[in-house]
Amino acid sequence: MNPHQNSLDRLWKEYDWRVHFAKGKCNQLSGTLRERLMQDIMNKRSHHMRENEQLDIAGTNALLLHLNQVCITNPARPGWYWQQPQDQVLLKLGEV
Repeated sequence: MNPHQNSLDRLWKEYDWRVHFAKGKCNQLSGTLRERLMQDIMNKRSHHMRENEQLDIAGTNALLLHLNQVCITNPARPGWYWQQPQDQVLLKLGEV
């Protein structure tokens, strides 16, 4: 064989090896990315599930309160205005 053909064969073998190596690296990186994305999605899903559970608990607690127990200005506080005797309400309003 002549030196030109030897050099050409060596370059083709090196090219084939580099393509094979690049495909392997690409597959590895794809797998790593897939694992990281799945882990990120699962973490976000669990975070949202916990948040949703807390909202469900808060919603259930809100449903357990009677409408007369909730003050308009502060919904988390029991309604003091409606639970007082009528005379005290009128005194506070200045109508007596």
